[in-house]
Amino acid sequence: MIGPVMALDVGNRRIGVAVSDPMGVLATPIATLRRRSWTEDLAAIVRLAREREVKHIIIGYPLHMDGSMSEQAQVSERFAQRLRAALGPGGPPVELWDERMSTQIADERLREAGASGRAGLDAAAAAVILEEWLAARRDSPLLPPLTPDEG
Repeated sequence: MIGPVMALDVGNRRIGVAVSDPMGVLATPIATLRRRSWTEDLAAIVRLAREREVKHIIIGYPLHMDGSMSEQAQVSERFAQRLRAALGPGGPPVELWDERMSTQIADERLREAGASGRAGLDAAAAAVILEEWLAARRDSPLLPPLTPDEG
């Protein structure tokens, strides 16, 4: 058992949350949290991470298509720093992961499924981020595998 792993799609108004199964195979959107304050947002994520016993947390890192830093990427960096502090020593590792195109992929999937509007988009984008991170761990000899001892 390697997981579960949590992924976050951090926006200015909402945070999409997805969690993997314990084996790190399936990514499931579980919530869209409305942003309130740093304190409330971090407390909600810490609570979900503890309830679900996550072993690793991935935060979407929205770079520009050319790989340069976006303003929202800076927000993600600050969120990751604050989340690490809120989780405290011994908490799950928090990692930034390139999320370019995740929202567009999630939007396309929702439209194909017959969903309309923004409902569920942020959590679906978090699931896309998590799927891509899990796939990279499985498929790339350059990335260290997530093993039962990691975390």
